[in-house]
Amino acid sequence: MLALTQGPDDSHLTLHHLDAASGERLGHPSVPLDAGLDLHGPSGLLLKAEDRLVSASDARTGDLRWTEDGDTFTAAGDLVLLDGGRALFGETGEQVWERPDLFPTGGPGLAVGEDILVYESGDNGPDLVFRHADTGEAVWRGPFLRDEPEFGAPLPPLESLVADTTVLLPPLAGERERPTAVDALTGEPRWTYEGAYGEDGRVASVPGAFVLSTGEATVCLAAADGAERWRDDAGDTGAVRTTDAFAVLYRTKDERVFRRWTTVRILDAEDGRERWTGQFDSTDVSAPATGDGLTVVLDQGGTVWALRV
Repeated sequence: MLALTQGPDDSHLTLHHLDAASGERLGHPSVPLDAGLDLHGPSGLLLKAEDRLVSASDARTGDLRWTEDGDTFTAAGDLVLLDGGRALFGETGEQVWERPDLFPTGGPGLAVGEDILVYESGDNGPDLVFRHADTGEAVWRGPFLRDEPEFGAPLPPLESLVADTTVLLPPLAGERERPTAVDALTGEPRWTYEGAYGEDGRVASVPGAFVLSTGEATVCLAAADGAERWRDDAGDTGAVRTTDAFAVLYRTKDERVFRRWTTVRILDAEDGRERWTGQFDSTDVSAPATGDGLTVVLDQGGTVWALRV
């Protein structure tokens, strides 16, 4: 397991390598604040952009696998996209194709079937683009947001927008006035969510469905047709994160003077039943990671909690 923390003096980041089963620390190298860092899932390689060089190393041992000139990178399925429109095979660093119309932005891309979904720079704000992974040819392109996101505000992870082959797009871009589901492979509309939704319209995905915070409740919608699968009526949920099996709901509020607690509730993604609930003496708790039957979260104090749900 990898965890990235920032030191108290804000001078550097620390990358913690931990044994997932025992929590034993295997290493903790220092990382510059301005370095780009991401884990390339299909190859298990750790990608880093530093000093105009993109490198890939074994995440477990630190052994260097390949390097390539570049300022930034975007992981997308089996590929790593570099500035200049280049696409490399992530495991070896071999160039697969080059496209002058490729301008990735935001977070990592996502493999959907045999191809990739990527955030790219558009005319006014970020676009969502679906490309053939073997050639880089664009299949469809559409606006994701009407304007550029606020400074420092990240775009939502693409995996949170995709369930099966359906993409659920937020409102307020192009002609969309409500959250709208489209076919990921063609870009054709499938259904529109007509119920209430939160101010930002953001969603999270679980297998075959989407979880949407409406402000008054949390609802789970089937990806195929938008039918409501379940509803949780706790109206004070601040954020929703998901794993393959669970929807994880977060609520942070003042419990006592100068003290804030975060309540975390873990619901079954299939039927919405509560499987675990607990409070953390922290204003922030990370998104969940899973492995070996455990659900793992990191609190603001740097403590890793492994939960057997």
